[in-house]
Amino acid sequence: MSNKIERSSQEKRTAFVVVFAFCVMLAEIVVGLSSHSMALFADGVHMGSHVLVIGLNWAAYVLVRYLQNKGATHYNTEKILNLAAFTSGIFLILTAIFIIVEAVERLSSHGEIHNYELACNNSRNRFGSKHY
Repeated sequence: MSNKIERSSQEKRTAFVVVFAFCVMLAEIVVGLSSHSMALFADGVHMGSHVLVIGLNWAAYVLVRYLQNKGATHYNTEKILNLAAFTSGIFLILTAIFIIVEAVERLSSHGEIHNYELACNNSRNRFGSKHY
């Protein structure tokens, strides 16, 4: 009989989400760059943050399984999983703070609109005036 611990269903689901999110991230970045779509590229980079955070949790599952298979008793596996979750939360908070700072900076910079007529026509079309 083997004492080897099998992959849990949580680990399998986490692995699937990481691989799927990575594929979507890669597709969004490639298509965004090739089509010059800033929105698609930005969403791909945003998806990268999810891959990083969920990948960290997947790595914690793998580490816990490895330590349990090795028979290491001086590691508290719950603490490892909790530390991975805590680190993921800190990373997401730092990302949110970066986004807020960047948004406030851009809103307060009063940058010049390079194509003013196009911006006026787009806003007029969007907000109800039907002058084309």
